[in-house]
Amino acid sequence: MTVYESDLPGVGKKHEIELGDDSRLVVVTHNTGKREVFRREDPDADSEKLFELSDSLARQVGTILEGAYFQPVRSDLIETALAGDTVLEWVAVDDDDPVAGKTLAESG
Repeated sequence: MTVYESDLPGVGKKHEIELGDDSRLVVVTHNTGKREVFRREDPDADSEKLFELSDSLARQVGTILEGAYFQPVRSDLIETALAGDTVLEWVAVDDDDPVAGKTLAESG
């Protein structure tokens, strides 16, 4: 991931972040604190404005994005912990599988 930074005299700063598919996320931080977020399909295309945030809201969203409120835990399995020692594990079932369309009780 490459981040490009440039000064916008009289406005603030612009950061462009490569997203991996030739598109870029563009964040303009105004001297007032306002943030504008754009998406650019490729480096030569015009940017499309996605949304705008006030300074305080941008800081709140930023802390969520950086993981200050929640740190995801990676798992090779998709499972949900329930009360006690019970774990609900999700398993993909093909349409032609004998248990497809049945409840747990019906499938035995």
